[in-house]
Amino acid sequence: MIAFIFNHGLTLENVGEPLIPRDYVLVRPLKVGFDGLENAVYNGLIWAKPGIVLGGMGIVKVIEGGVDSEWETLAGKTAVVSPYSKAYGGLGIEINGIAAERGAVPKDALFPYFPELGDLNVLLPFASIAVKVAQLAEGRKTLIVGYGVLGKLVSLALNNRAEVGVYTEGGRVDYGNTVSRIDPSQWDVVFVSIISSWPRVLLSDKKIIMPRLMASWPIIGRERITFVEPEFVESAVNLLRSHEGKLKDVILHSDSFTSAIPVPKGKIVLVNAEKALKTASP
Repeated sequence: MIAFIFNHGLTLENVGEPLIPRDYVLVRPLKVGFDGLENAVYNGLIWAKPGIVLGGMGIVKVIEGGVDSEWETLAGKTAVVSPYSKAYGGLGIEINGIAAERGAVPKDALFPYFPELGDLNVLLPFASIAVKVAQLAEGRKTLIVGYGVLGKLVSLALNNRAEVGVYTEGGRVDYGNTVSRIDPSQWDVVFVSIISSWPRVLLSDKKIIMPRLMASWPIIGRERITFVEPEFVESAVNLLRSHEGKLKDVILHSDSFTSAIPVPKGKIVLVNAEKALKTASP
């Protein structure tokens, strides 16, 4: 089958059919999402295992569910794939993603699909992180470092719940004050959503919160970080519904895997998998 893989570069290749372990499900990708993590792989900032299938998130149709009979009820249903599995790590970086004709997804990386949200469903894993960060930071002076998709969602989740500052390299901020220079003494909590290590060094004496999107990263200073994993909560759906108008421009669309990367800053590129595979020629 055809897959979009990392092989010391990003390329379309013919690969073997995915194996379906006991706690996985076999899926057919409908739409595959790419974001800043794929940019980091593309630019060599994050190492991905050679031969790994890319595409850590998206919307899929479940084909079958391993050998666990409880998952047979999922067959034929639409689901959302989270970029992180607590049991196995980051999809598309540490384990195979879904940018292929068929994919194997750990069952703990599946989120329910809500038809009324449409393509915003792909943001559900990030929204689940945002609402949990808001719970941890409520009522405290909070600095958000990086205003990509996650930073934007965290700022929206903290609306009217905390004093918020956003350190970003440009662009409009929906909620909070833009910060051009960081004074550590001004902040109680720091949410870091960028790859660079400097915020963790500069603000090491603060409560640092980071999204858990890989099991193996960051390597240094993990003991000082509060990690928040994507895990489905109903309030994540409410966050997306409440700010649908502000979030629609976060998602861009493409019919090609190869042209989806690099992803524009602060965006997710959602690739129509059927169209991309139909025109693919490894």
